[in-house]
Amino acid sequence: ANVGYIQFFLTDVQVTTPLGEDGDLVVVTCTENVLSGEHVAVDAFAGAKAVCTSVLVRDGNGWRFFARHASPVLDVEDDHPEEP
Repeated sequence: ANVGYIQFFLTDVQVTTPLGEDGDLVVVTCTENVLSGEHVAVDAFAGAKAVCTSVLVRDGNGWRFFARHASPVLDVEDDHPEEP
């Protein structure tokens, strides 16, 4: 809410079918890479990452979200590598 621009890039996507290929349960894990900003100007963008797990179940109407959880990931850049 209240964000002028937001974009998601999904990486590290894995799909698991714990009940087999014909089962009615799917677990999806991925990394959500988020780019957002108030203005379109390049210097106004901010980024973040979250690891996400989604559980989907199939019923008579198709696939439905049963549960979803996402946790933020701290993206640490090593500005000062260790000295030998």
